[in-house]
Amino acid sequence: MTMYKPSLRLARLIITCKGKHVYDEIFHLGVNIIRGVNSSGKSTIINFINFALGGEPGKFTEESRMCDFVYAEVKINGEDISLRREIDNAPQRPLSIYWGPLEKAMEIGNKAWELYPWAVRGSKESFSQVLFRSLGIPEVRSEQMSARVTMHQLLRLIYSDQMTSPEKIFRSEVFDYADVKDAIGRLVCGVYDDEIYALKIRLKALEDERSVITQQLKTVLGVLSDAEQIPNAMELEGALKSRKAKQKEFYSNLTDLRSRKQLVEGTEVGKSKRATELVRELQKVSPCLGEMEKKRRDLIFEIEDTKLFIASLEEKLRYIEEAIDTRKTLGTVDFEICPACYTPIKEGSEKGVCPLCKEILGEGIRNEPVAKLRQEIMFQIKESKMLQGDRVKNLEEIDKELPCLRAQKEKLQLDLENLNLQITTEYESAVGKLDRDIGYLDREVEDIERQLRLAITLEKLSVRKGQIESEASELRDKIEFKTEEMKKRGQEAVQEIEKATIELLRKDLERDDALRDAETMDFNFEKDYLSVNGRSNISASSKVILKNSFHLGLLIAATKRDFFRYPRLAIFDNIENMGMEPARSQNFQRVIVETSASLGVEHQIIFTTSMIDPQLEIPTLTIGEHYTKSNKSLRFG
Repeated sequence: MTMYKPSLRLARLIITCKGKHVYDEIFHLGVNIIRGVNSSGKSTIINFINFALGGEPGKFTEESRMCDFVYAEVKINGEDISLRREIDNAPQRPLSIYWGPLEKAMEIGNKAWELYPWAVRGSKESFSQVLFRSLGIPEVRSEQMSARVTMHQLLRLIYSDQMTSPEKIFRSEVFDYADVKDAIGRLVCGVYDDEIYALKIRLKALEDERSVITQQLKTVLGVLSDAEQIPNAMELEGALKSRKAKQKEFYSNLTDLRSRKQLVEGTEVGKSKRATELVRELQKVSPCLGEMEKKRRDLIFEIEDTKLFIASLEEKLRYIEEAIDTRKTLGTVDFEICPACYTPIKEGSEKGVCPLCKEILGEGIRNEPVAKLRQEIMFQIKESKMLQGDRVKNLEEIDKELPCLRAQKEKLQLDLENLNLQITTEYESAVGKLDRDIGYLDREVEDIERQLRLAITLEKLSVRKGQIESEASELRDKIEFKTEEMKKRGQEAVQEIEKATIELLRKDLERDDALRDAETMDFNFEKDYLSVNGRSNISASSKVILKNSFHLGLLIAATKRDFFRYPRLAIFDNIENMGMEPARSQNFQRVIVETSASLGVEHQIIFTTSMIDPQLEIPTLTIGEHYTKSNKSLRFG
């Protein structure tokens, strides 16, 4: 059977009380029926399934609160993953994950489990983020949303309970945000594209940067007087080179004069004091400059090294994905000769046992370390990229500060040299003229350097602004293209859901013409409503049929089109709500079973009933026993 991703199904559910199993059942692909009389604990089991998968249960019943933990072995995109959650009425409980089958996790004990919080805490991801990544469901990100899209929010669509009005698509809760429901709807219909969000974030960052650069350009141009033209960096560099050559010539002349000068009394004292001050300043600036240059070199090395590290992690991740696909394609590898000692391996090894290490092989065991390793590598990549961004930012800050420090050091050195060349001798007239020339030249050099800095800044800002505008234009085109693509996909998704729902409605018993003669149906995730033939004011029991047909239709649509991000799982605990008559309930049960049998894609449907159709009372469809008030689903005895 074909598997579309994301795929989520329950394989086993265990509930414990003081360490003892009070419920332990295996679930299978397709239809799973939990049946029994009213108040025998059917809804309790469904509520525990919702809780184990990451949903919020509301308030647990008195019997449920007697239990300690709920364990669920699930198949996520074909891989075994085990979940554990402590039973408590406190909201937003954490969830523990083991990357392998439940039997193995129970053998290892507590150290097998990794605990994830309900919400992100520092660098610790939430369990919803981890499960979404395993499912291949993108994290819905938006600063404007009222709340995050979590496993709980997704399960509000998957799980139809008894307490919610049949007029509503989503399971009700106190804080019910329309934008979150709309986001869930777009997500499961494959309309949400996290790349569009990333492109919009990048575009906003570019637009913000362009605004800053535009303001910086205005500021730089404002520094220039009306008489000044826009400075040309190449011309200024030539002028600066010429002036510095002249400076060197003047200082050389001072050196010649110094070799012939006769010092007067008191001159050396004043010069020595100022020289000491300049030396102290140089002693402060030089280590700072050296340290900053060393830090820059270290950062450049770390950035390049991290690039290689991230590339190696991404390559490892690709190899892991290929290894998993290869394992699924080829299956078990049979060895004839031991790869360690080259001794022929004896035939007749037990089935289900590794011929080399003799470890018992269960379904999915081979992939469990790989799945865990894949999660760790994906987390490492995410953390490394975050740290890399900080390094790049630090390097940019250093590149801004270095020129100032270098210029400060150069000025101090020139001042010190100039001071050491000062003389008060019979050549005072010549020295005075040189001092005046050097002072004039120093001011000229400073002015040229100022203009050069402005020219370089203008050039960098102008180039960067051009790059931003080019990249922003490309981003807008990509966003427009992807948005249009998502719009078309959304229309296809709606058509598939409506088509499947109408076909199901027409299979209802002849109780309501609006359903049997359904021509159109409408739904809206954001407004949380359903209608058929433009009507929503139908009988209460017909509303139940409409709601459940829609949820089943959503699952059917997800098996017809692979772009749906609905995890091909539907849970019903409401098919007999609103005084549903037995014949009508049993007809819908048969529709569920017949529909499931016709689907060629892996899926799972779990529903409860107190009036099971006798034809469906077979082990391939039912889960556990037929519960009664004296033989309830939870066995504490």
